[in-house]
Order: sequence, then C-alpha cells, then structure tokens
Amino acid sequence: MEDGDDVGDEDDDNDEDEGDDDDDDGEDVVENNDDDDGTWEDIYGRMRSKDGSIIKSSKTEESEDTSTAGSAPQKYIPPALRKSAGSDDKKKVLERLAKQLKGSLNRLAEANMHSIAGQIENMYRQNSRNDMNQTLFDLIHQAVVTPVLTPERLVMEYAMLIAILH
Repeated sequence: MEDGDDVGDEDDDNDEDEGDDDDDDGEDVVENNDDDDGTWEDIYGRMRSKDGSIIKSSKTEESEDTSTAGSAPQKYIPPALRKSAGSDDKKKVLERLAKQLKGSLNRLAEANMHSIAGQIENMYRQNSRNDMNQTLFDLIHQAVVTPVLTPERLVMEYAMLIAILH
C-alpha cells in the first residue's frame, strides 16, 4: 500500500508539470500576476492578450516612435534609396556650410588671411572633412574658373589659402 501511495504522489507531481506545459505556446512565458484579465508578459517583455497577440502600451509606442519613423510596419527601402530619403537634412547642412564658406571666401584678402584660415579650420572641426573639401573645391572652382579672365591677385589669394589649410 505504501507503494501505491508513492505512485499517487508521483502522479500529482506529473500533473503539476503538465499544467505548466499547457500554457506554453512555443515561447517561455512569465505570468503577470498583477492583471487578472488574461494578459501576460512573454520572455521579451511584451504584453500579450489571451489570444497571444501583442498589446501595445503607451510606453512601448513612445519608445518605438523615437526609434523608428512611424509605429506601423514600413516597406523595405534599399540602401541606395535610403540615402535620398535622408538627403533633405544633408542638403540643408551643405547649403548652410556653403553659405558660411562663401562668406569667408568673399572677405578673403591678404590682410585678413590668418583670421579667415582660422574660421575655415573651425568649420573643418565642426563638419565632415569630405563635405568641407567638396564645398570648398566647388566654391573656389566657381570663383576661379570662369569664361572671363580671373585676376591674378584673386588666384594667388586662393592658392595661399589652400596652402595654409593644407
């Protein structure tokens, strides 16, 4: 009879383990004891409803809004087209940079060469080297290469600035 009691105890232990397997739908589940409405939290910290769908909380939506452009799933954008999507901000930055550089280059003279070179060096520190090099080249190219003969003094001042910056 003692053997029968031991068998019954083992069956009780097996019943408890089987009860835990019924709630498992392929993911490890941590039950949320605070809510009795049938919601639970999966192993990734997402709240799930009775049917297993993800419940979005206001905290989750706010964090997703800061990390992505929208809360709805978005269509895949190839890398080549991603550059053009973010190019509006880049264009604004480059326009601002070109405006600042052009202002400095327009004031360029032998007397204030040192201060202009210092300003341009500060711009190099604040902006990417590629953007600065490209913008500076474009502006000097537009000023020097024209259908009309460019004064030698202007060419020499630009050459001196480039030598100082180098």
